[in-house]
Amino acid sequence: MNWRKLHKEGKITKEKQISSDPIREELLRLRKELEETKLERDTLKKAASSPREAGKI
Repeated sequence: MNWRKLHKEGKITKEKQISSDPIREELLRLRKELEETKLERDTLKKAASSPREAGKI
């Protein structure tokens, strides 16, 4: 059976799709950490590229 059909029928949910496998959990954690790091990097790049604002920090 197709997972989409099962989802529409309410037999599976997003929570059930995510397994409790430690490797999967680590992958999700690392993806979240990477996204946060990218946001920090972009914020710092923006601050460093603006000389007027850099002196106010």
